[in-house]
Amino acid sequence: MKILFFIEPHPIRNNDTAFRWILDNFIKLIKDDIATEVHKFKQLNIECKILLPPQLEAARKTYPGFDKANFFLRDNPYGLCHHLYEKFGKLNWFTDGLMLWKDLLSGVGEITENYFNLLLELHNDFPFDAIVYWGNNGAVRKFSEFFSIPAISVELGCMRSPLVDTLYFDYQGVNGYSTLAGKALPPEPIPLNYPSFTDKFKRRLDQTFWPSTVTARRDRINILVPLQLLDDSNIIAFSQFSSMVDFLNTVFNDFDELNPYYIVKPHPGAKNLRWTKRDHLKCQQLCDKRSDVLWLDNFDNNLSYISLLRQIDGVATVNSSAGFEALTLGKPVISYGDSCYSGIVNRNAEDFRRDLERGSLDSIKRTQRATTLLNYYLVNRADLTNASFFIYQLDRQLNLFTNNLYRNEFHLDDLFISRSFIERCQTLRYNRKDFLPFIGEL
Repeated sequence: MKILFFIEPHPIRNNDTAFRWILDNFIKLIKDDIATEVHKFKQLNIECKILLPPQLEAARKTYPGFDKANFFLRDNPYGLCHHLYEKFGKLNWFTDGLMLWKDLLSGVGEITENYFNLLLELHNDFPFDAIVYWGNNGAVRKFSEFFSIPAISVELGCMRSPLVDTLYFDYQGVNGYSTLAGKALPPEPIPLNYPSFTDKFKRRLDQTFWPSTVTARRDRINILVPLQLLDDSNIIAFSQFSSMVDFLNTVFNDFDELNPYYIVKPHPGAKNLRWTKRDHLKCQQLCDKRSDVLWLDNFDNNLSYISLLRQIDGVATVNSSAGFEALTLGKPVISYGDSCYSGIVNRNAEDFRRDLERGSLDSIKRTQRATTLLNYYLVNRADLTNASFFIYQLDRQLNLFTNNLYRNEFHLDDLFISRSFIERCQTLRYNRKDFLPFIGEL
């Protein structure tokens, strides 16, 4: 079996090294496996190659042995990969680059056609059986659909540090394209009798002192409103908003009748991105005009985030991870955008207002649904570079792709891996007979 690890030759935000950390993780996955006696990829006859885009050529010097072993797929200076970089990668991000990236996310336009042709060329050189890539790419999805070649997307999960750093694998795509987007989940169906994410999450909550630097209003309903990066794919492709100012105005219009206290949390990365920083400044100016809004300036996420989640009564978000994290604590959440957890939260203002007024009456049910997603869909980010764990996740997605298990009617057994499967993943006790049919028949 041949796997292409696809790194985009079209850098975002005019930053040539934007995807370097993804490249480094994929390289570490393969290198660490080679360094072990077991060598899982070789044992299962899995050949891996990583597309090395022109802007990341420096990786050849960083990993000389890796380069000599021919793990990189490279383009000649006049090839399509270089052409994509020269034509699209150097455009001004704020004028043309962002709109092109939006086309690529949606799978339309000239850039998608160019990417599709690049994948054709790569397949001629290296006839891969599956693609592994990061985030969303409409050209990769179209290529996958057209040739029935599975493309498995990897993305950061909806629980982050300082809680548990997660990610997830999904053959349908991530965020609004994920298999869970918009799906209602039942409470956890099987009691887990081994260490789970929930256990780790609870230990993180209970064994750490979380000082409070924010005091919520006891005489009001407190609504946390986390802002997001304006040029993030979650906003561009999976929301109705053109700015965070639009989002804030929508929240105020929807819930001012409750006379709540809004706690607005800027995105920690906004200060480093000019366009988002400008948008956040407009949000702050809007908030400063109101007496019922607290703008969390210089908020320390690592120090005070948990105490903040415990104090608030609900979260109004586009599709921030803060929404899911609050849900795990039983808080009401409204999501205005699409995400892998959007099916288990409120989607309209009326339902959210009702939940806020009911208080903690449904908190157990909310926590159970969040727990289902946490334990059966998300995985530990640290395991991305573990070959055995990666192969199991790959195997799971290949089976789902091959058998077309996702249907309009929700079937829990189709979507979530079995308890014994997770237990093997947790204990890292793998052997060939454990593998599901797709890899077992190689």
